[in-house]
Amino acid sequence: MDKLEKRIAIPFTLIGFFLLSILFLLMNNDDSTFFIVFTLLGLVFLIIGLSIIFYSFKREKKTKKIISKGKKLYFDSSSIKVKQFDEGNFLLKIKYQDPVSNDTILFESISLPYNPQAFIENKKITVYHLRGDVTQYRIDMSFLPKLIKY
Repeated sequence: MDKLEKRIAIPFTLIGFFLLSILFLLMNNDDSTFFIVFTLLGLVFLIIGLSIIFYSFKREKKTKKIISKGKKLYFDSSSIKVKQFDEGNFLLKIKYQDPVSNDTILFESISLPYNPQAFIENKKITVYHLRGDVTQYRIDMSFLPKLIKY
C-alpha cells in the first residue's frame, strides 16, 4: 500500500469504526433518524476505507504474481521513449514487437513526477508480463530514485 492510499484508507476506516461505535453506544436512544444517519455514515466511511485497503492488497498480490511467474523482457534505453503527459508528470513508453503474433505492444509505466531520461541512459529495463497475456505487465523501475518531499 503506497503512502497516498494509507493517508486516505486508514482515516476513512477509523472514522467508520468511530461512527459505528458511537452508534452502538447510543442504541438505546429512541430517535430513529439519528440512528439511521449514524449507521449510514459509519457504513459509508467503513466501506470506502476497507475497499481502498482491499484494492491495494489485491494490486500488490497481482504484482508479485506477475514478477514471480511472468516472463521477462529486456529493453535497452534506445527503445524507450519518455513522454510528458501533464505538467511535471512523465511516462516511460516501450514499444515491443511480438515475434510470434507479429503484434505491436505498447508498455506504459506509472506516472513519474520527474523526467527519468538521465536515469535510463545505458540501462536495461525489465518488463514482466504474464505468459499468454501481455496486457498484464509491470515495468521494473526499482533503479529510479524515490522522490522525497520536504
